[in-house]
Amino acid sequence: MCFWLLISILLTPALAEQPWEAVSDKDGIQVFRRQEAGASVFAFRGEADVDVHVSRLIATQRDRNKSLDWVDLLTEIEYRMVGETSAHLYMRYGLSWPIQDRDYVVLREVEYEPEKKVYRVRYQSVDDPQWPEDDCCVRAMAYRTFWQFTALEGGKTHVEVEVFTDPKGAIPTWLVNLVQKDWPHNSITRLSERAMKDDVTPTPELADW
Repeated sequence: MCFWLLISILLTPALAEQPWEAVSDKDGIQVFRRQEAGASVFAFRGEADVDVHVSRLIATQRDRNKSLDWVDLLTEIEYRMVGETSAHLYMRYGLSWPIQDRDYVVLREVEYEPEKKVYRVRYQSVDDPQWPEDDCCVRAMAYRTFWQFTALEGGKTHVEVEVFTDPKGAIPTWLVNLVQKDWPHNSITRLSERAMKDDVTPTPELADW
């Protein structure tokens, strides 16, 4: 009994969740990374207070036709609803030659807390026969990805994005981490810029946040 207790104590630090490590802080956007247990790739996280109302950000993020304008590296997106607030999405990301494009099939789930003025979108890989694997791409895996938007005073929004994915295939780990570390910064920046264009109609139910 004492032996197993000792083993448990010795293993606890190794199994504990690792802290986030700062990667960059530019344009008001902080980016962090964290080593996930059993994974060779890092999870990345971005945070920023942006001078855009949450209703414009959500309207832009909801609009599939605008996704290619702001999601970093995204070249194709399709979706079908599978519930009132959930959908299956197919997403293809274009990578520079000679690296083959990656695609994902994910479950997107939306939740919000009106009393806290928080809107959250989660993504996780799923199988869907509508989008089988294809020679065009390597089918990648999204373990944990989410966006969170919190309305602030003065029409500003606190934006958080976290991505933990494995692009699979024969890509060196250092290159995967190099590409992914810029994704939070680029996506927050481009979403904020796209949300301010005249063709965006703010989401009505969030107008008073």
